[in-house]
Amino acid sequence: MNKQMEETSAGELIKLIDIIRENESKCIFEFQMHDHADSLVSGATRNIAAQFTDNENAVVIEFGDMVFVLEVNKHKFSKYVEDSEILVAISSDDYSIWVGSNEVPFLKIQKYIGRTKSPQ
Repeated sequence: MNKQMEETSAGELIKLIDIIRENESKCIFEFQMHDHADSLVSGATRNIAAQFTDNENAVVIEFGDMVFVLEVNKHKFSKYVEDSEILVAISSDDYSIWVGSNEVPFLKIQKYIGRTKSPQ
């Protein structure tokens, strides 16, 4: 990925996935083991959700029929947000998970990042 990712929290990652879900934006998903060149699993769907477990020690991500439970203290979270694009990454010592969409309405992104000016 050539995007300049910025470190974020698990809670922020959940908010960003919620924006994708609420707008029914098509999103991509990639799961890649660090010792493999190609993605182990990848796909595209409009069916995505993320939430904390009851004790907030883990994030549960549902992508279509796949469910991942990721312990917060064993993962790093990062994001890229601009124009109509949201890209989030979750990484551990062994793998990375990428979730992104470039179909999010511009005004939803602007509201999220605190801008109110429309594009020229």
